[in-house]
Amino acid sequence: MTTLNIDVEHIRSLNIDNLKARMVNKRESDRITDKHEGSYRLLVWLAHQFDGVNIVDIGTRRGSSAICLADNPNNTVTTYDITFDFRGQDVAKMIKKKVTNVKCILSDVSKISDSVLLAAPIIYLDISHDGYTEQKFLNHLKEIKYSGLLFMDDINFAHKFPMLKIVFDTFEAEKYHIPRPIAHDTGTGLIVYGQHNVSIVLPPTKSKR
Repeated sequence: MTTLNIDVEHIRSLNIDNLKARMVNKRESDRITDKHEGSYRLLVWLAHQFDGVNIVDIGTRRGSSAICLADNPNNTVTTYDITFDFRGQDVAKMIKKKVTNVKCILSDVSKISDSVLLAAPIIYLDISHDGYTEQKFLNHLKEIKYSGLLFMDDINFAHKFPMLKIVFDTFEAEKYHIPRPIAHDTGTGLIVYGQHNVSIVLPPTKSKR
């Protein structure tokens, strides 16, 4: 059983400037210290809540989530995508030059081994955003009796990805909307599979005088 106390103030205070040099895309490197983008800090913090595990990252794209989740060198991150070509750049090759504990695998989400999924305490899902693909994967995790924590981005981006929001909001499980200061700017959600202790600690409310 995993116990996770998501302390917003503590996570927001993390210094992750050392990640800038690891990012393979300049836009992502520039966003590391951007005050509006807190999800990088959340992923780095998550990486250090586990030791000696494999974390699954589905939807590599620019590689930023995989690199953040690999901040703890005692863990490995296996990142999957249907292509590692991002605007003419070989993202897998660039990640390999930056970090040693990330494995890049060319694969559709439906082809990922159940044994890999079942062994991962954390799954980070950022794929098609059509809703159907995500729903199918979330249901599959239930079917195989996955026990762990799944994080999804863009769950509040209803005008662009309406089905993704519907899928998250209607999925029957223990769920959390990650607070804005440590979430992606278009929303981050957490789905708890199995019996785990999760709590979110909000910053103290400033008293009005």
